[in-house]
Amino acid sequence: MTPAQQSALESVAGRALTALDIAAIDPLLVNRQDVQIAAVLTAGQPRRRVSITVEDVFNALYASGDYVTLKQAQMAGNPLAALAFGFLSDAKALGPGRVDLDAAPTVAQLDALQAAGLLSQPGRDALDAAGWTDAEPIHYNRISDALNVAEVI
Repeated sequence: MTPAQQSALESVAGRALTALDIAAIDPLLVNRQDVQIAAVLTAGQPRRRVSITVEDVFNALYASGDYVTLKQAQMAGNPLAALAFGFLSDAKALGPGRVDLDAAPTVAQLDALQAAGLLSQPGRDALDAAGWTDAEPIHYNRISDALNVAEVI
């Protein structure tokens, strides 16, 4: 791999190539197997933290059994449970119907629910898991374009 090719691939990936990336990509450059190069670079992309929909929040709470716990507490007049449903339903920091799980108010609300026994650790883990997604796949056309320019230089 030439320095120009490496620089081109790093610009497409948005990160420095690792030694493993380079070792996997080098043999693919001989015959310009751009689809496979794109797959190598995509596999090395980190997962991203994303906001989730209110529906995702309630689905995670329902799957963990915490929705029933919260609903029963709300119906029994527990103000924290009532506040939690209102807070999660009205979270608009990222637009209507979206919840930023890393926002300080959200973290504080979830911490309070856990401390009160209204949110279990499996429920918290399910919410956390819902907030991660894989990076967008890198399309091979971007690889082809970048390498075509790098190889002309």
